[in-house]
Amino acid sequence: GLNGHGLMLSSMLTVVIALHELGHMAAYRAFGHQSVRMIFIPLLGGLAIGGRPYNSRFEVAFCALMGAGFSAFLVPAVIAVEMAAIASSSAQWLVGPSLVFLLVIGAFNFLNLLPMSRFDGGQVLRQVFPTRDGQLGATFLVTAGFIWVGYHVGIPLEVLLGGIAVMALMSFAANNSVKMRDALDEMSGSERLHAGFAYYAVLGIHGYAIVYACERLFV
Repeated sequence: GLNGHGLMLSSMLTVVIALHELGHMAAYRAFGHQSVRMIFIPLLGGLAIGGRPYNSRFEVAFCALMGAGFSAFLVPAVIAVEMAAIASSSAQWLVGPSLVFLLVIGAFNFLNLLPMSRFDGGQVLRQVFPTRDGQLGATFLVTAGFIWVGYHVGIPLEVLLGGIAVMALMSFAANNSVKMRDALDEMSGSERLHAGFAYYAVLGIHGYAIVYACERLFV
């Protein structure tokens, strides 16, 4: 809405998108990309662009995951601010905005990690689990997390099932159409283990952020 609350929400979402894309840019830099840039797309979000094609599957997974991964470090910091505000009589006004910001950062990044082909989550899982069976198993775990978060925030079962159906259709319908232009170096077993663990850790952190914020905002 065109009021103070609408301005606050839009500002928070802009900050969350910028932080997400900064995470991608930091990952590109870590892999030696000489030029990286961020583009804001009206009504859709943002896009971080590297300076060269990818060299390995691990690079693809790491760069895709670091958007939400960078923001995951902010979740405990925002919770600490909210708890400090509760304990301080002069900072009570910070409680509501900090919880709303936590909800925005959690929801944006959690949804971005879902295993749909054009989302960061789909890119990560395609690299970590290159086989069809591996992707099915990985998607099952994500679906369980999606249901857990939805149940704890009070989303109706019908809506949850509809969301799962849409997620499944978007994930598998477009999966075969996503091809890299050049062959990529394969992941080692250690890289695959670390990338997979990091993915589920980041997903869990943002899922917890959603539940934590909703329990305090709406209960």
